Amino acid sequence: MTEEVVVIDNGSFECRVGMGNQQKPKLTFRPLISRVKAGQITKANAIVPFGVVYHDITKGIVRSAWESGLVTNFDLQEKVLDYAYGNLNVGNRISEMPLIMTEPICNLNPLRSFMSELIFECYSIPSVSYGVDSLYSLSYNQPQRSRGRLPSYSLIIDCGHHTTHIIPVVNSKPNFSSAIRIPLGGAHITEYFSQLVALKYPQFKSTHVSSNLEDWIYKYCYFAYPSYEECIKRIKTDSKERISIEMPWIQQTQSSKENEQDSEKKQQMRKAQGERLKEMQSKKKEEKIRSLTEKLMNLQDAKDSKDKSSKVFQIKLSALGIKSIQELEKQILETTINLNKAKGIANSQPLEAQINENNDQKFDLVDIPDEELSTSQLKEKKKQIMLKRFAEGREKLRLKKLEEEEKQKARQEKE
Repeated sequence: MTEEVVVIDNGSFECRVGMGNQQKPKLTFRPLISRVKAGQITKANAIVPFGVVYHDITKGIVRSAWESGLVTNFDLQEKVLDYAYGNLNVGNRISEMPLIMTEPICNLNPLRSFMSELIFECYSIPSVSYGVDSLYSLSYNQPQRSRGRLPSYSLIIDCGHHTTHIIPVVNSKPNFSSAIRIPLGGAHITEYFSQLVALKYPQFKSTHVSSNLEDWIYKYCYFAYPSYEECIKRIKTDSKERISIEMPWIQQTQSSKENEQDSEKKQQMRKAQGERLKEMQSKKKEEKIRSLTEKLMNLQDAKDSKDKSSKVFQIKLSALGIKSIQELEKQILETTINLNKAKGIANSQPLEAQINENNDQKFDLVDIPDEELSTSQLKEKKKQIMLKRFAEGREKLRLKKLEEEEKQKARQEKE
Protein backbone atom coordinates (compact mmCIF):
# COMPACT_ATOMS: atom_id res chain seq x y z
CA MET A 1 0.00 0.00 0.00
CA THR A 2 1.46 3.38 -1.02
CA GLU A 3 1.69 6.63 0.88
CA GLU A 4 -0.89 8.27 -1.35
CA VAL A 5 -3.85 6.32 0.06
CA VAL A 6 -5.98 7.82 2.85
CA VAL A 7 -7.74 5.38 5.20
CA ILE A 8 -10.78 6.56 7.23
CA ASP A 9 -12.38 4.23 9.75
CA ASN A 10 -15.72 6.05 9.91
CA GLY A 11 -17.30 4.81 13.15
CA SER A 12 -20.15 6.10 15.28
CA PHE A 13 -18.05 6.18 18.48
CA GLU A 14 -14.60 6.98 17.06
CA CYS A 15 -13.34 8.19 13.72
CA ARG A 16 -9.75 7.13 12.94
CA VAL A 17 -7.83 8.71 10.06
CA GLY A 18 -4.39 7.87 8.75
CA MET A 19 -2.22 6.93 5.77
CA GLY A 20 -2.16 3.49 4.19
CA ASN A 21 1.50 2.78 4.96
CA GLN A 22 1.24 3.59 8.69
CA GLN A 23 0.57 1.06 11.45
CA LYS A 24 -1.41 3.46 13.66
CA PRO A 25 -3.94 6.16 12.79
CA LYS A 26 -2.65 9.70 12.69
CA LEU A 27 -5.90 11.18 14.04
CA THR A 28 -8.54 9.76 16.39
CA PHE A 29 -11.58 11.79 17.47
CA ARG A 30 -15.25 11.52 18.37
CA PRO A 31 -17.56 12.27 15.39
CA LEU A 32 -19.75 14.57 17.48
CA ILE A 33 -20.70 18.08 16.40
CA SER A 34 -21.68 20.92 18.74
CA ARG A 35 -21.83 24.68 19.02
CA VAL A 36 -18.86 25.43 21.28
CA LYS A 37 -18.64 28.77 23.11
CA ALA A 38 -15.22 29.79 24.40
CA GLY A 39 -15.28 33.29 25.91
CA GLN A 40 -16.65 35.75 23.37
CA ILE A 41 -15.87 33.47 20.41
CA THR A 42 -18.56 31.04 19.26
CA LYS A 43 -17.59 28.20 16.94
CA ALA A 44 -20.49 26.57 15.17
CA ASN A 45 -20.25 22.88 14.26
CA ALA A 46 -17.08 22.22 16.27
CA ILE A 47 -15.81 18.71 16.99
CA VAL A 48 -16.23 17.68 20.63
CA PRO A 49 -12.82 16.53 21.96
CA PHE A 50 -12.19 13.50 24.16
CA GLY A 51 -12.49 13.77 27.94
CA VAL A 52 -14.59 16.96 27.93
CA VAL A 53 -17.92 17.05 29.73
CA TYR A 54 -20.63 18.07 27.27
CA HIS A 55 -22.45 20.56 29.49
CA ASP A 56 -19.14 22.35 30.24
CA ILE A 57 -18.49 23.28 26.61
CA THR A 58 -21.89 23.92 25.11
CA LYS A 59 -25.40 25.02 25.93
CA GLY A 60 -26.80 23.30 22.88
CA ILE A 61 -27.23 19.64 21.95
CA VAL A 62 -24.33 17.45 20.88
CA ARG A 63 -25.26 15.94 17.52
CA SER A 64 -23.99 13.00 15.51
CA ALA A 65 -24.29 12.04 11.85
CA TRP A 66 -25.12 8.48 12.95
CA GLU A 67 -28.53 7.12 13.86
CA SER A 68 -29.13 3.44 14.73
CA GLY A 69 -25.80 2.41 13.23
CA LEU A 70 -26.24 4.25 9.90
CA VAL A 71 -25.02 7.61 8.59
CA THR A 72 -28.18 9.65 8.00
CA ASN A 73 -27.13 13.31 8.45
CA PHE A 74 -24.65 14.09 5.67
CA ASP A 75 -24.35 17.77 6.60
CA LEU A 76 -22.74 16.70 9.88
CA GLN A 77 -20.73 14.01 8.06
CA GLU A 78 -19.27 16.75 5.87
CA LYS A 79 -18.09 18.58 9.01
CA VAL A 80 -16.42 15.38 10.22
CA LEU A 81 -14.59 14.91 6.92
CA ASP A 82 -13.55 18.60 6.90
CA TYR A 83 -12.01 18.12 10.36
CA ALA A 84 -10.31 14.87 9.27
CA TYR A 85 -8.72 16.25 6.11
CA GLY A 86 -7.90 19.57 7.77
CA ASN A 87 -5.86 17.86 10.49
CA LEU A 88 -4.29 15.25 8.21
CA ASN A 89 -1.95 17.95 6.80
CA VAL A 90 -1.92 16.73 3.20
CA GLY A 91 -2.42 20.18 1.68
CA ASN A 92 -3.61 20.33 -1.92
CA ARG A 93 -2.81 16.64 -2.54
CA ILE A 94 -6.29 15.55 -1.42
CA SER A 95 -7.50 15.36 -5.04
CA GLU A 96 -4.59 12.99 -5.89
CA MET A 97 -5.13 10.49 -3.05
CA PRO A 98 -7.52 7.54 -3.30
CA LEU A 99 -9.67 6.86 -0.24
CA ILE A 100 -10.48 3.67 1.66
CA MET A 101 -13.46 4.15 3.99
CA THR A 102 -15.32 1.75 6.24
CA GLU A 103 -19.11 1.51 6.19
CA PRO A 104 -21.76 -0.53 8.06
CA ILE A 105 -22.44 -4.06 6.93
CA CYS A 106 -25.13 -4.27 4.20
CA ASN A 107 -25.23 -0.49 3.89
CA LEU A 108 -28.20 0.91 1.99
CA ASN A 109 -27.58 1.96 -1.61
CA PRO A 110 -29.10 5.47 -1.19
CA LEU A 111 -26.85 6.17 1.81
CA ARG A 112 -23.79 4.92 -0.07
CA SER A 113 -24.65 7.10 -3.08
CA PHE A 114 -25.04 10.15 -0.82
CA MET A 115 -21.63 9.44 0.74
CA SER A 116 -20.00 9.02 -2.70
CA GLU A 117 -21.58 12.27 -3.91
CA LEU A 118 -20.22 14.07 -0.84
CA ILE A 119 -16.71 12.68 -1.32
CA PHE A 120 -16.42 13.29 -5.07
CA GLU A 121 -18.07 16.72 -5.22
CA CYS A 122 -16.60 18.30 -2.08
CA TYR A 123 -13.06 16.87 -2.12
CA SER A 124 -12.53 15.75 -5.76
CA ILE A 125 -11.22 12.35 -4.64
CA PRO A 126 -10.05 10.26 -7.65
CA SER A 127 -11.49 6.96 -6.32
CA VAL A 128 -13.02 5.48 -3.19
CA SER A 129 -13.27 1.92 -1.89
CA TYR A 130 -15.82 0.92 0.78
CA GLY A 131 -15.42 -2.03 3.13
CA VAL A 132 -16.48 -3.53 6.44
CA ASP A 133 -14.00 -2.94 9.27
CA SER A 134 -14.41 -6.41 10.81
CA LEU A 135 -13.56 -8.10 7.48
CA TYR A 136 -10.50 -5.86 7.10
CA SER A 137 -9.43 -6.85 10.62
CA LEU A 138 -9.90 -10.58 9.96
CA SER A 139 -7.85 -10.36 6.76
CA TYR A 140 -5.06 -8.36 8.44
CA ASN A 141 -4.75 -10.65 11.46
CA GLN A 142 -4.06 -13.76 9.36
CA PRO A 143 -0.59 -15.32 9.30
CA GLN A 144 2.01 -13.57 7.16
CA ARG A 145 1.80 -15.99 4.24
CA SER A 146 -2.01 -15.76 3.94
CA ARG A 147 -2.41 -12.09 4.90
CA GLY A 148 -4.83 -10.25 2.64
CA ARG A 149 -7.10 -13.28 2.31
CA LEU A 150 -9.92 -14.56 4.49
CA PRO A 151 -9.67 -18.00 6.12
CA SER A 152 -11.77 -20.85 4.78
CA TYR A 153 -14.15 -20.95 7.76
CA SER A 154 -14.53 -18.48 10.59
CA LEU A 155 -17.11 -16.58 12.61
CA ILE A 156 -16.84 -12.79 13.11
CA ILE A 157 -18.42 -11.09 16.14
CA ASP A 158 -18.28 -7.35 15.49
CA CYS A 159 -19.16 -5.37 18.67
CA GLY A 160 -19.98 -1.76 17.75
CA HIS A 161 -21.24 1.32 19.55
CA HIS A 162 -24.91 0.84 18.63
CA THR A 163 -25.11 -2.66 17.13
CA THR A 164 -23.35 -6.04 17.17
CA HIS A 165 -22.97 -8.07 13.95
CA ILE A 166 -22.29 -11.80 13.65
CA ILE A 167 -20.88 -12.68 10.21
CA PRO A 168 -20.03 -16.26 9.13
CA VAL A 169 -17.23 -16.80 6.59
CA VAL A 170 -17.63 -19.89 4.39
CA ASN A 171 -15.14 -20.89 1.68
CA SER A 172 -13.18 -17.66 2.27
CA LYS A 173 -16.28 -15.55 1.50
CA PRO A 174 -18.50 -13.68 3.97
CA ASN A 175 -22.03 -15.08 3.97
CA PHE A 176 -24.04 -11.86 4.40
CA SER A 177 -27.37 -13.64 3.90
CA SER A 178 -26.78 -15.53 7.17
CA ALA A 179 -25.40 -12.54 9.08
CA ILE A 180 -27.21 -11.38 12.23
CA ARG A 181 -27.63 -7.82 13.46
CA ILE A 182 -28.21 -7.40 17.23
CA PRO A 183 -29.25 -3.90 18.44
CA LEU A 184 -26.82 -3.92 21.38
CA GLY A 185 -23.53 -2.08 21.71
CA GLY A 186 -21.36 0.19 23.81
CA ALA A 187 -23.99 2.94 23.98
CA HIS A 188 -26.38 0.53 25.73
CA ILE A 189 -23.67 -0.38 28.26
CA THR A 190 -23.24 3.33 29.04
CA GLU A 191 -27.01 3.73 29.45
CA TYR A 192 -27.20 0.74 31.80
CA PHE A 193 -24.23 2.01 33.81
CA SER A 194 -25.92 5.41 34.08
CA GLN A 195 -29.05 3.77 35.53
CA LEU A 196 -26.98 1.83 38.07
CA VAL A 197 -25.05 4.90 39.23
CA ALA A 198 -28.19 7.08 39.41
CA LEU A 199 -29.96 4.38 41.45
CA LYS A 200 -27.10 3.96 43.94
CA TYR A 201 -26.11 7.65 44.18
CA PRO A 202 -29.23 9.75 43.47
CA GLN A 203 -27.63 12.88 44.95
CA PHE A 204 -25.16 12.96 42.03
CA LYS A 205 -27.79 12.63 39.34
CA SER A 206 -27.10 16.05 37.81
CA THR A 207 -23.48 15.11 37.08
CA HIS A 208 -24.27 11.79 35.40
CA VAL A 209 -23.66 12.94 31.84
CA SER A 210 -22.71 10.45 29.16
CA SER A 211 -19.17 11.79 28.69
CA ASN A 212 -18.30 11.15 32.36
CA LEU A 213 -19.75 7.66 32.28
CA GLU A 214 -17.99 6.70 29.06
CA ASP A 215 -14.72 7.93 30.55
CA TRP A 216 -15.24 5.79 33.67
CA ILE A 217 -16.16 2.70 31.62
CA TYR A 218 -13.05 2.89 29.41
CA LYS A 219 -10.73 3.71 32.32
CA TYR A 220 -11.91 1.44 35.15
CA CYS A 221 -14.26 -1.26 33.80
CA TYR A 222 -13.07 -4.63 32.56
CA PHE A 223 -14.40 -8.11 31.87
CA ALA A 224 -14.77 -10.42 34.85
CA TYR A 225 -11.94 -12.94 34.45
CA PRO A 226 -11.89 -15.86 35.14
CA SER A 227 -15.29 -15.54 36.89
CA TYR A 228 -17.50 -12.86 38.41
CA GLU A 229 -17.34 -14.32 41.93
CA GLU A 230 -13.52 -14.32 41.97
CA CYS A 231 -13.44 -10.69 40.81
CA ILE A 232 -15.79 -9.67 43.65
CA LYS A 233 -13.63 -11.51 46.21
CA ARG A 234 -10.47 -9.87 44.85
CA ILE A 235 -12.08 -6.38 45.07
CA LYS A 236 -13.16 -6.98 48.68
CA THR A 237 -9.78 -8.30 49.83
CA ASP A 238 -7.33 -6.24 47.76
CA SER A 239 -7.51 -2.48 48.38
CA LYS A 240 -5.64 -1.80 45.12
CA GLU A 241 -8.61 -3.09 43.16
CA ARG A 242 -10.94 -0.51 44.72
CA ILE A 243 -11.46 2.77 42.89
CA SER A 244 -12.73 6.00 44.46
CA ILE A 245 -14.06 8.84 42.28
CA GLU A 246 -14.61 12.30 43.74
CA MET A 247 -17.66 14.03 42.29
CA PRO A 248 -18.01 17.84 42.03
CA TRP A 249 -20.90 18.09 44.49
CA ILE A 250 -21.55 20.85 47.04
CA GLN A 251 -24.05 20.34 49.84
CA GLN A 252 -26.65 23.08 49.92
CA THR A 253 -27.59 24.27 53.41
CA GLN A 254 -29.95 27.09 54.35
CA SER A 255 -30.35 28.81 57.66
CA SER A 256 -33.71 29.36 59.35
CA LYS A 257 -33.65 33.08 58.46
CA GLU A 258 -33.18 32.28 54.78
CA ASN A 259 -36.09 29.83 54.95
CA GLU A 260 -38.32 32.49 56.54
CA GLN A 261 -37.33 35.01 53.89
CA ASP A 262 -38.10 32.51 51.13
CA SER A 263 -41.53 31.76 52.60
CA GLU A 264 -42.32 35.50 52.87
CA LYS A 265 -41.28 36.02 49.27
CA LYS A 266 -43.53 33.16 48.15
CA GLN A 267 -46.49 34.61 50.08
CA GLN A 268 -45.93 38.03 48.52
CA MET A 269 -45.75 36.45 45.07
CA ARG A 270 -49.03 34.60 45.70
CA LYS A 271 -50.74 37.80 46.84
CA ALA A 272 -49.49 39.64 43.77
CA GLN A 273 -50.75 36.84 41.52
CA GLY A 274 -54.17 36.93 43.23
CA GLU A 275 -54.42 40.69 42.73
CA ARG A 276 -53.50 40.34 39.07
CA LEU A 277 -56.19 37.69 38.61
CA LYS A 278 -58.78 39.95 40.27
CA GLU A 279 -57.81 42.83 37.97
CA MET A 280 -58.12 40.57 34.93
CA GLN A 281 -61.55 39.35 36.04
CA SER A 282 -62.78 42.91 36.68
CA LYS A 283 -61.54 43.99 33.23
CA LYS A 284 -63.35 41.08 31.59
CA LYS A 285 -66.52 41.93 33.50
CA GLU A 286 -66.34 45.60 32.44
CA GLU A 287 -65.76 44.60 28.83
CA LYS A 288 -68.73 42.23 28.92
CA ILE A 289 -71.02 44.89 30.42
CA ARG A 290 -69.88 47.42 27.81
CA SER A 291 -70.52 45.03 24.89
CA LEU A 292 -73.96 44.01 26.23
CA THR A 293 -74.91 47.67 26.77
CA GLU A 294 -73.94 48.55 23.19
CA LYS A 295 -75.89 45.57 21.87
CA LEU A 296 -78.97 46.50 23.90
CA MET A 297 -78.79 50.12 22.66
CA ASN A 298 -78.59 48.95 19.03
CA LEU A 299 -81.52 46.59 19.49
CA GLN A 300 -83.60 49.25 21.23
CA ASP A 301 -82.74 51.76 18.51
CA ALA A 302 -83.92 49.32 15.86
CA LYS A 303 -87.18 48.76 17.77
CA ASP A 304 -87.77 52.53 18.12
CA SER A 305 -87.34 53.04 14.35
CA LYS A 306 -90.32 50.75 13.66
CA ASP A 307 -92.84 53.55 14.06
CA LYS A 308 -90.86 56.10 12.02
CA SER A 309 -90.11 54.27 8.75
CA SER A 310 -90.56 50.67 7.66
CA LYS A 311 -87.55 50.86 5.27
CA VAL A 312 -85.20 52.09 7.98
CA PHE A 313 -86.55 49.40 10.31
CA GLN A 314 -85.89 46.62 7.77
CA ILE A 315 -82.38 47.95 7.06
CA LYS A 316 -81.52 47.95 10.77
CA LEU A 317 -82.94 44.45 11.24
CA SER A 318 -80.87 43.08 8.36
CA ALA A 319 -77.74 44.82 9.74
CA LEU A 320 -78.33 43.08 13.09
CA GLY A 321 -79.03 39.74 11.42
CA ILE A 322 -82.64 39.61 12.67
CA LYS A 323 -85.52 38.39 10.50
CA SER A 324 -88.66 39.30 12.45
CA ILE A 325 -89.99 41.60 15.15
CA GLN A 326 -90.54 38.61 17.46
CA GLU A 327 -86.85 37.69 17.26
CA LEU A 328 -85.93 41.32 17.95
CA GLU A 329 -88.04 41.43 21.11
CA LYS A 330 -86.64 38.09 22.26
CA GLN A 331 -83.04 39.32 21.83
CA ILE A 332 -83.86 42.51 23.74
CA LEU A 333 -85.21 40.49 26.67
CA GLU A 334 -82.27 38.04 26.65
CA THR A 335 -79.72 40.85 26.44
CA THR A 336 -81.45 42.66 29.34
CA ILE A 337 -81.29 39.52 31.51
CA ASN A 338 -77.61 38.90 30.65
CA LEU A 339 -76.77 42.54 31.38
CA ASN A 340 -78.48 42.39 34.76
CA LYS A 341 -76.60 39.17 35.59
CA ALA A 342 -73.28 40.76 34.62
CA LYS A 343 -74.03 43.75 36.83
CA GLY A 344 -75.15 41.50 39.69
CA ILE A 345 -78.78 42.68 39.57
CA ALA A 346 -81.48 40.07 40.20
CA ASN A 347 -83.78 39.55 37.22
CA SER A 348 -87.51 39.84 37.68
CA GLN A 349 -89.65 36.78 36.92
CA PRO A 350 -91.89 38.56 34.35
CA LEU A 351 -88.89 38.97 32.01
CA GLU A 352 -88.11 35.25 32.00
CA ALA A 353 -91.80 34.39 31.70
CA GLN A 354 -92.06 36.69 28.70
CA ILE A 355 -89.15 34.87 27.04
CA ASN A 356 -90.89 31.54 27.60
CA GLU A 357 -94.08 32.96 26.02
CA ASN A 358 -92.10 34.08 22.97
CA ASN A 359 -90.62 30.58 22.69
CA ASP A 360 -94.12 29.08 22.73
CA GLN A 361 -95.10 31.34 19.82
CA LYS A 362 -92.39 29.77 17.68
CA PHE A 363 -93.94 26.30 17.81
CA ASP A 364 -97.29 27.17 16.18
CA LEU A 365 -97.08 24.35 13.56
CA VAL A 366 -96.40 21.48 15.98
CA ASP A 367 -100.08 20.70 16.79
CA ILE A 368 -101.39 21.09 13.23
CA PRO A 369 -101.93 17.81 11.29
CA ASP A 370 -99.60 17.09 8.37
CA GLU A 371 -102.52 16.92 5.86
CA GLU A 372 -103.25 20.59 6.36
CA LEU A 373 -99.65 21.75 5.76
CA SER A 374 -97.69 22.37 2.59
CA THR A 375 -94.21 20.91 1.89
CA SER A 376 -92.43 24.03 3.15
CA GLN A 377 -94.57 24.05 6.29
CA LEU A 378 -93.84 20.37 6.91
CA LYS A 379 -90.09 21.11 6.87
CA GLU A 380 -90.66 24.01 9.24
CA LYS A 381 -92.74 21.74 11.50
CA LYS A 382 -89.87 19.23 11.81
CA LYS A 383 -87.54 22.05 12.84
CA GLN A 384 -90.06 23.33 15.39
CA ILE A 385 -90.45 19.83 16.91
CA MET A 386 -86.66 19.58 17.46
CA LEU A 387 -86.44 23.11 18.86
CA LYS A 388 -89.38 22.44 21.18
CA ARG A 389 -87.67 19.36 22.59
CA PHE A 390 -84.52 21.33 23.27
CA ALA A 391 -86.54 24.15 24.89
CA GLU A 392 -88.42 21.69 27.10
CA GLY A 393 -85.13 20.15 28.21
CA ARG A 394 -83.72 23.55 29.09
CA GLU A 395 -86.92 24.43 30.97
CA LYS A 396 -86.67 21.24 33.02
CA LEU A 397 -83.10 22.06 33.98
CA ARG A 398 -84.12 25.59 34.93
CA LEU A 399 -86.95 24.32 37.15
CA LYS A 400 -84.61 21.78 38.73
CA LYS A 401 -82.14 24.53 39.61
CA LEU A 402 -84.93 26.64 41.09
CA GLU A 403 -86.05 23.71 43.26
CA GLU A 404 -82.50 23.13 44.49
CA GLU A 405 -82.09 26.81 45.32
CA GLU A 406 -85.36 26.81 47.26
CA LYS A 407 -84.27 23.71 49.19
CA GLN A 408 -80.95 25.32 50.08
CA LYS A 409 -82.73 28.46 51.26
CA ALA A 410 -85.06 26.35 53.42
CA ARG A 411 -82.10 24.51 54.96
CA GLN A 412 -80.31 27.76 55.72
CA GLU A 413 -83.40 29.20 57.36
CA LYS A 414 -83.76 26.09 59.57
CA GLU A 415 -80.10 26.30 60.61
